[in-house]
Amino acid sequence: DRVIVPALGRGAVVLCDRFADSTIAYQGFGKELGADYVEKCCRQVSGGVEPDLTFFVDLDPEIGLERVDKRAAGVGPDRMEQEALAFHKRVHQGFIELAKKFPERIVRLDGTLSKDALYEAAFDKVERLMGQQ
Repeated sequence: DRVIVPALGRGAVVLCDRFADSTIAYQGFGKELGADYVEKCCRQVSGGVEPDLTFFVDLDPEIGLERVDKRAAGVGPDRMEQEALAFHKRVHQGFIELAKKFPERIVRLDGTLSKDALYEAAFDKVERLMGQQ
């Protein structure tokens, strides 16, 4: 209500690194609170605002955790990254299910690609979306 909705009202483009889809995957699937319940809560809290585009960087959770260990050297993993592998597998499966449920707006990106290739793939999707609006 305070940031996203007013910005959209002004015609601004809003980018978020996390939004409802992440909440549903992490809380609904990962924490096993129930995807439908968490989705309903997100809809109420967001006033029905949904993203036009969500990127799902699809990567085997074991590989993802290995990358976290390398990246977090000296800093340590964050709270979610400290969760067990089973949690991350549920989150991953949750994103897969969300991508099937909302194929028109959730784009799967191959997480094994290089950072540059991922950037190019994501940027291409954003350019196409912006060209439609």
